[in-house]
Amino acid sequence: TAADSIMETCEELSHVSPIAHPTAYLGDKNMDPSLAPLNGAWKLLFSTAADASFSKNSTRGAAQAQNVVDPAAGRITNVIDFAVRDDGTEPALKQLQVVIK
Repeated sequence: TAADSIMETCEELSHVSPIAHPTAYLGDKNMDPSLAPLNGAWKLLFSTAADASFSKNSTRGAAQAQNVVDPAAGRITNVIDFAVRDDGTEPALKQLQVVIK
């Protein structure tokens, strides 16, 4: 499948990543958070999670997803921002945040 192909490509690329330990300092309250490679917001380009896929043609409408990593807290927040519909109406839900500890 297309998802399998993407995952295989990600696995191949991981071997040439300039960051040997991307999860370094995650959850370490004694370190400067800026040293953590994953610190900050990351736009989600691909997900295998069916509930994280959005299309303007779905009943949920179009959306942008990102992960916000707070390394000192050891927390990742999945953030989904729903777009205004083509007819200009606001979505029933503008943003959804799921915190992972």
